[in-house]
Amino acid sequence: MSSTYLAAEARSNNRLLTPEIWARFLAKRAHDPSRVGFIFDDFENVAQWADGDAVKFGVHLDTGCTVTQYTVTDLSEGEFGVMRFTQDGTDNDQVSIQWGGNSGGIVKLDPVNAGENFPVAFECRMRVSSVADTLISLFVGLAQEGSSADNGIIADAAATMADADYVGFLTDEGDGDDLMFTFHKASGTKVETHDMAALEANTWIKVGFIYDPNAPADRQIRVFVNGAEVAAGRVTNAADGGTGDTTDFPGGEEMSPILLMKIKAGSACTMDFDWMACGQFLGDD
Repeated sequence: MSSTYLAAEARSNNRLLTPEIWARFLAKRAHDPSRVGFIFDDFENVAQWADGDAVKFGVHLDTGCTVTQYTVTDLSEGEFGVMRFTQDGTDNDQVSIQWGGNSGGIVKLDPVNAGENFPVAFECRMRVSSVADTLISLFVGLAQEGSSADNGIIADAAATMADADYVGFLTDEGDGDDLMFTFHKASGTKVETHDMAALEANTWIKVGFIYDPNAPADRQIRVFVNGAEVAAGRVTNAADGGTGDTTDFPGGEEMSPILLMKIKAGSACTMDFDWMACGQFLGDD
């Protein structure tokens, strides 16, 4: 995948990786693959997973939930393979998958090694069937191992998050179209920035972030929606609520990508994923 490919974003139905997040990763990987860890899953061959499966992903499925290949993929919106989460409307149903078999970390947001240039990035393309209030909660991003489990990230109680290490995008059931950026360190206090985007039902949205400990102090984390940076999502290295905050920011914690949907009782819902990407530098420039 080249920089030319990334530059074609405007002609791609907003399907491609965001250049400002990934161009540096992919150029470095092309030069020396041993220096960059990179996952890209296009979900073109989704298995019929069962609850507790941990071959490639750690899978959590409550009764009435499924993870399947979405069959109606016609490329009209740039999709290639699509993974579909479904649930039947039962209160607190959850469906989630986590890389690393739900038992191992893959990346580490490590400010201690800032001088070694260890950026970390995450991005995915997704859509939900409804943005009605009191229906769907979702989390996509990075979390500590074992988070693809009941109450692993989003607890059954409304607006309650688990005491875990995580960083990513959250929509709480209380406000179904408010996509937040959030992070938390176990035993700390969660930090949430609302209104990164307004979700729309049955509409693809691409969300991602890059953490770079060597970036300017006022933008050590940058957040992107549909290929454009959302300045309000920037996280500084300030000690209070920033990447330098060893109490609330999950610096130095091992995490892996997770995709999760949880619902309140109501209508059956779906959540689709076109692709997911995650990467980390493994050495300096």
